Amino acid sequence: MITPDGDVRGRIPIVEDVLTNVTFGGDDLKTLYVAAGKTLFTTRVEIPGWVVHRRNGS
Repeated sequence: MITPDGDVRGRIPIVEDVLTNVTFGGDDLKTLYVAAGKTLFTTRVEIPGWVVHRRNGS
């Protein structure tokens, strides 16, 4: 996790290469999805993320 000021507050170790395929989901946006290699990882986080692109009607 990186603060708005650019300070690193935490890391989530992933055992495969991660490029840019990450997003937040769930009703509360506290589920982080990470696509790495051939695996889709999920983890719950304390602070909700945000949705950059919404589908029409969402």
